[in-house]
Formats: sequence, structure tokens, C-alpha cells
Amino acid sequence: MQHTQLQQLVKAPSTAQSLVLRARIEQQSNQPIAARPGIPQITASKWRRRFAQLGLEGLQDAPRPGRPSQHGPEVREKIQHRAGLTAACAL
Repeated sequence: MQHTQLQQLVKAPSTAQSLVLRARIEQQSNQPIAARPGIPQITASKWRRRFAQLGLEGLQDAPRPGRPSQHGPEVREKIQHRAGLTAACAL
């Protein structure tokens, strides 16, 4: 089942190229992948290990630290609500 999903990810034109590369890595063994230019064996083994542990979710980018949000969910909701009202009024 996961093999089919990996194939779909690789063939879909809307799939991010980083995810396509990770899906292709999972479909082969480490040495043939590492023989390709620009893909170290350690990178191939990292993505294969994450896939083995987490499945398809393991191929996604991990959350990265960043600047904390300055506004709470209430403010974000108000902004989204106003944007929705503005778009409705424009029609």
C-alpha cells in the first residue's frame, strides 16, 4: 500500500521536489542512491530510517523553530473574519 502511495507522490506534478526525492530514496537501497551526484549516503539512510519509523509522515519536513506568534488565535480569527466580509462585500 505504501509503495503505491510513494509512486503517486513521485508522479504527481504538484508534489514538492524535496518530497519526490525522499520518496525516490525510499524506493531504492542506500548505495545506488548515494551513487547519484548530490545525495550523500548519510542523507539516504536518514530518510529511509524516518520512513521505516514513521511511514509517509516521516518524509515530511519536521517543524522548524521560528519566531513565536505575536498575536493569539482570537486576533487571527478576527482578521480572517474581516477578510471574508471584505471579499463578500466586493461581490
